[in-house]
Formats: sequence, C-alpha cells, structure tokens
Amino acid sequence: MSRHNGVIKTAGLLLIIAACAAAAFFCWKLVKQKDNGSVDIEKRTSVDPEYRIVLLDNPVSEATSGISAVNVLDGDVDGEILIAPDKFKKEAALTSAKDDRKASASAEVKASVKKDDILVCQFTVYTEDRPVTLKVTCGSAENRVYLKPTPTTYYMPISGVSSVREIDFLVESEFQKMTIDSVYLVNYGSSTDIDKLLTGAYTHDERSSDNIAGKSITDEYSTQCLIKDGYLFSIYDGSIYSYALDSDGGTEKTCELSGLGTTRDMTFNKDQTAILVTCRQNGMYIIDITDPENMSVISHYDTLEAATGIDVNGDYAFVCSRFFGVEFVDISDLENPRYINKVQSSSEYQDCFSDGQYLYVGAYANKRVDIFDISDLGFPEMVSQIELDGAGQGCFVKDGILYAATSLNSNNDSSSRLSYGTGTGNGLELYDVSDPAAPVLLSVTKTNGRSNDNRFDVWDVQVSGNYAFVTDIYNGVYVYDVSDPYDPVCLREINLSINKKSENFEEANFDKYVYPWDAAASGRGNASHVAVEDGKIYISMANAGVFGVKDKHASAVDRDRSYEYEISPSKDKTEVEGYSVSSYSCESSIWAADVQGDYIFVAAGDEGIKVLDKELNEVNVLDTDHSVRDVKIYDNYLFTAESCGGVSAYLIDGMYLSKLSTAELAKDTDYASQIMPTADGKYIIAQISPSRHTVIDASDVYNLTVTDIRSAGAGTLYYRNICTGVVADKYMGVFGKTGICWYSYENGEIKALDPTENPYYREAGGMTAVGDKCVAITGGGYKYFKVGEDNASGLVTVSDTPIAGKAANDGNTMVVSCSYDGTVTIIDISALDDPYLEARFTIEGNPDIAYVSDEMILIPCRYGGLLKLTKEN
Repeated sequence: MSRHNGVIKTAGLLLIIAACAAAAFFCWKLVKQKDNGSVDIEKRTSVDPEYRIVLLDNPVSEATSGISAVNVLDGDVDGEILIAPDKFKKEAALTSAKDDRKASASAEVKASVKKDDILVCQFTVYTEDRPVTLKVTCGSAENRVYLKPTPTTYYMPISGVSSVREIDFLVESEFQKMTIDSVYLVNYGSSTDIDKLLTGAYTHDERSSDNIAGKSITDEYSTQCLIKDGYLFSIYDGSIYSYALDSDGGTEKTCELSGLGTTRDMTFNKDQTAILVTCRQNGMYIIDITDPENMSVISHYDTLEAATGIDVNGDYAFVCSRFFGVEFVDISDLENPRYINKVQSSSEYQDCFSDGQYLYVGAYANKRVDIFDISDLGFPEMVSQIELDGAGQGCFVKDGILYAATSLNSNNDSSSRLSYGTGTGNGLELYDVSDPAAPVLLSVTKTNGRSNDNRFDVWDVQVSGNYAFVTDIYNGVYVYDVSDPYDPVCLREINLSINKKSENFEEANFDKYVYPWDAAASGRGNASHVAVEDGKIYISMANAGVFGVKDKHASAVDRDRSYEYEISPSKDKTEVEGYSVSSYSCESSIWAADVQGDYIFVAAGDEGIKVLDKELNEVNVLDTDHSVRDVKIYDNYLFTAESCGGVSAYLIDGMYLSKLSTAELAKDTDYASQIMPTADGKYIIAQISPSRHTVIDASDVYNLTVTDIRSAGAGTLYYRNICTGVVADKYMGVFGKTGICWYSYENGEIKALDPTENPYYREAGGMTAVGDKCVAITGGGYKYFKVGEDNASGLVTVSDTPIAGKAANDGNTMVVSCSYDGTVTIIDISALDDPYLEARFTIEGNPDIAYVSDEMILIPCRYGGLLKLTKEN
C-alpha cells in the first residue's frame, strides 16, 4: 500500500472540507456577528458571567459542518474508537472557578493501550470573541492549543502511553465562553503510518486554495524581491538582478551584479535610491539602483557575524547578526556605512522591525520576540519579551499591533515525528504593543496540518491595509484578513508546486521531515519572501524563481518611516587588573592581528591591512579589494583571508607589504574567514563557508593554489572553526557541529585523516594547540587530548569561573575570547591540570582570537578596535 493511500482517500474528504467551508463559515457568522471594520481592542475586556464550556456531540454540528470527524469516519485506516462525542458529552464533568476565571471539561476513558500504538485525539473548538489557551491532557501526554472564534479542528497524535484514564480540557488563560464539539479518541494501533492520518490544526474558514504551477517570471531563482517604478529587484546565490516589468506581467533582465556572497535579505534605503543586501558571513552591500539597468556597488559593511534580516528606519539600518545581536548602522552617507552600537542577547536573532522608538526582534530557536527601546542608540534597553508558540521569524508592526510569523515546532513536545508539537509551530501571532513594555496576546492562527523541515529557515510577514501576507517556506503564501486582530481569517492559500519531473524537485526525507501534503508525489516552491504591490504580489522562491500572482487584497506596503534617534557616547576605556591597557580604533572592524619585528599587522576588514607600531600608532595602510578577515605570518610572508577575494600572500619588508598572489575560491558564495598555515608555511587550511573548508598550497608564494585535498565535512561552521596553532607541529584541525576534520603534515606531505566525532562542540567554543595536545573549550571549562587517541582529560575548570569562547595561547598563557558576550578570560596554563585565573573582564565590543606572547596580548574587538595588554611588574 502506498505511503499516502490513506491521505489520498482523506484528500477526497478534504474536498468535503472545502465544499462545506462556505456553509460552515455562514453558520458560524450567524452565531458570531463579526465586525468587518476596525476593532477597538479596549472594548473586549468583559468576561462571560457563566464561566462554562459548552459541549456538543454532533459529528455534523451546525457550527462545524462535519469536518471534525474525517479521520474517524472514513479513510482506509482502521482504528478503535475509545471515546466518541455522545459519550464525552454525556459523561464529561464540567468545572468552573469564577474567582480564577478558569474552567475545565474532563471525561473518563479507562483504556489500556500499547506504548507503540498511535492514538489521535480529535476535537473542534471555538471561543466567543477572544483568545483562550487550552491545555489538553490525554494519558501522560499534555499539549496546549490557542483558540479563537473561528472553529478549528485539532488532530493530536499521541504515542508512548500505556493507558488513558481520561481526557481533560483545561482553560489556562482568562476564561470566556467556549464550545468543544465532536470529541474523539481513536487508537490506530502500531502498524499505522502517521502520514496516512490528518494531524495538526485545521481551521474552518472560506479560504480559496490556489495551486500554481506556472513558469517563473525570472530565469534565476530568488530568495527575496522588491518592486519599484516598474522594475523588479531580486537576489539569489551571490547576485542581485534587476528586471524591467512589462504590461503583461513578464520581465526582461536588465542588470546583474555578482560576487556578493550568500545573499539572504534586502530592503530599500529611506528614499529608495539604494538597496541594502545582507549576505550572511560576507556582511552587507549597499547597491545603487538610481539606474536599475546599471546597478553598482556603493559600499560594503562588515557585519559582526552572519547577516540575516534587515530593516531601515530613516538614516539607520538594523541588521540581524544571529547570536551577535542586531547591529545599528548609520547609512546617512551611503558610501561610508558606520557601526553605531548593537543590542545583544543569548538568542539567535533572525529578523527585526524598527517602529520608531522600539525595535522588535524575532529570536529563532528561542521562540520569542524581544522588544527594545532604542530611542538612544548608544544605550538600548530591553523592555519586554514575548513567548511565541513557534520559532521566531519575521516581524511587522502596524498601528500598535505586532505581527509575528512563526515556524517549525510549537512549545508542545516535539521529540519525534509522532509528537504533536513537531511541525505545529507554523502560523501568525498578533499582539497589542501599544504599550511595548506590556504586550497583550490578541490571537494565534496556525496553518493547516503539521510542517517541519528546517533545511531553510525563512518565514516572513508583510502587512498592508487590513491584510497580512505570510510566507511559509514549505507551504506557500497565506493571505489573512486581519481587520479583527482577535480572529484573523485566512482568505487565500497559494501553493507553489514543483513537478516531480522537474530538476528542482527534491525527494523528502520522510524519517526526518513532516509535511501536510503528499511530498512523495510533488514538491513545493520554497516561498521565502513576498513583495506586495497594488493588485499583485511577487513571491520569491529559492528553488523556482519569482512568481507574480494577482490578488485583489494587495496594496503597496507603506515604507515611509523616519525616527530621530539619539546617540549617547559609550563608556570609558577598558581596565584590566594586573595589566596596562592601550587601544587602537578605526572606522572598520578589527578581525585579527599578528606581529613581526617592530610591527603589528591588523586585519581591518573593509579598510584592508593596517600596520601599527608597538605603541599602536598607524604607520601604513594597504587597501585591498575585499574585506580582510584574518592575518597569519610565516617567516617574511603575510597570509590573509580576504572574504570573497580568497586567500592572498604578501611579502613583508618592515612596515611595507607587496602582494605576491591570490588563491581565488571556486564559488561566488565562498568566502575566506579564517586561515592557519602549517608549521613551515607550505600549506594553509582556510575556512570558506558555513560548512566548508579547503587546503591551499603555499609552497610557491607567487602562485597560491587551492588543492584537491578533501576531507569529510565537519558539519556546521559559523566563525573561527579552525584550531589555532598546530598540534605537535604536525596536526591541524577544523571543528564543526558533527565532527573534527584533522590534517596531518610531515615530510612535506599533507593529507586528510578520517574525521572524528566532536563531543566538545559549542558554537561559542573553540580549540587551540598546546604543544602535543589540543585544548577544547567546552562545558564551562576545557578538556585536552592528543590527536588520534581516544582518551581525553576530564573537564578542567578555572577557579570556578565558567569560560567560553575562542582560544589562543603561547604555551604558558591562554586567552579565551567570547565574541558573543564580550568576555575575555586570561589563564595561566603552564600546568594544564591546575590552571590559574589571571584576569577576567568584559568589553563593549566583540573580542576575537587573541595574539599571545610574553611581550603582549593583542585582542581584536571588531568595531571595538584593538586592545593591547601588557603585564605589569
């Protein structure tokens, strides 16, 4: 039997859903007189005096039109009904507590089941006019759902329970009158494929469902698009394109700029003369679009880490840099974007929206929106956090209401594909933020079914008029009427199909991913962003291109925002007990430093290579074509990691440099972010992407070349994932989320060894060579081991002080720099098993891998400049 036979039959029943939807919606309207105009939030403060739950037992009730029993009454999957609506209504005990404004409904089941049985608890619920949080308990399984006035049917898979004594519905939020209809609990046994059953939430509305399988209006794929004055702008895989739009909806490509890196998001500046493009590890580009047919790069800006979401308010850009926070960038002079400050948290920031005085930030895996008061960019302050029921994604604020797009898993159990929380985080959440310090939940609306696939992670929302346009990267675009923020209604669902015969079709991993559609038969376009114009929307798809779709609800999104921010100066210079401290700063980001003779050579990002004397006076500058992210010296040669420019070699002559050669990287999306030469400088390991590294032959410095030496992947690499130094003068390592790739170099020959597991991995951790051992920063301390040997030391802690970050050492002193929170720890490691804490301090900048010697410690601090520490006698 086909994996989806049950769903194919159920799909027929879904046609019943569609057919009944209009009737259901009409009946519902008779019960709930919906106000189609604007809604005054303050008017909905009264609570129904009865404090009771209404139970219905009709499989085909007037309010829900029979949709609630699809799994139970049809399909070719057999199951045992443990409780049915008539039994639940007859036997359920109703309780209420007026003082607490809570209520519950509970009925006994008394059924023994096997732990590997699949049960589905299905029910239909709706409230009177406001949101309600409902906890549903069945056996040992507990799930929470968010109700609203539109009837919604839930299909909750339950597994791993050995008995079910009762089903209990408990209102956890402030109570209002609500209805529970058609409660079923069915045991489908242990041999049923979960994908043959409906699971997740299904909302009863009058949406239209459009399956679009037409041709893209662009030849290139797209991850984001914008519309302006008859031109379409699109980004994908290192390039930005402009297209002239014709009256028939077609396009003609008029310009292409490539070599930008891994393009991710983009937006206009305030007067729409330029587009700001985030390019992950390659930072941000500002593109001149005054002549769309001759676009050009105005400037480049180094972000602190992987640039994702971006927003602009007046003369300032706000750029999400994952765990490094949101950067504030002055773009009043487009040729010279200037770092101002940042907000930071322990969260991975995905997207942001600046609404005047306040900044709203989607925190991805933390399932939050963080709200900051940024009236003074010099001293931003977090004012509140909103807990979401899904991964924090796109944010939009309009007229005091926050629209948050959410994704992937909900806050319920998501430990397996059988868990209800898996794939039920997808949706749209609305909050009253008229007082940003005290947000109020207005509604939670879920997309139909369960969907969990984290290969891409872009969900977005754009709001215009009374309509919200939500992109769900695996399920298309949803158009919501949000005129009643307590009850957004889906008017249209646009699915973008990929034919199975297409080269863009990708087989799904059924053991890992969950879809509400038959993924074995067809694919979906990866809808990541939508540009909304009058009467039409343009949908960007990373595996298909741009689709132009007519929509009567669409009107241009208002982008006219300009707020006058204050910028107070930062605090005084850093002080470190036991050390004298001096500093050097410039307009660019300081990434790394190395020393030869009387001079310090600095990787100064977009300002190239800076040469300083030992007193930190600037004595020379060498401009480069690309941002310089790392420098390493061997003998009289300086090697550099120059982002998209590759890896270069320079001859050092005192304070002067002469370029010798460059090893260019293979792809536009490759960028060199870190390098480490072998002990004799003949080969270089280079980190070149979030998942890749390469080996460069430097035996001829006049002809650096990328070799064909390959190692199995180490997994995810975000920044500084190369072990600093060479272990035993022989081994070099690249550490990632899944493994460590070791290279052995001796007798003039380099070879890749079999990768090993990485039990030490932490994104904020690192590795460094100490003689014949490798030290891994992990678990708040460190462990050390020899390459090729299984046994590592126990966890070594330092004076009960937790440490995290990237490490460097000179054999006696180790400096651990945590770029995320600004903490620097200096440790005496002359005895690895008995370390001594010499100093610990926190800076405003982002400390990077240090240069350590008996003479001095140099700490690059990105936009915080370069610190020099000299030990006091």
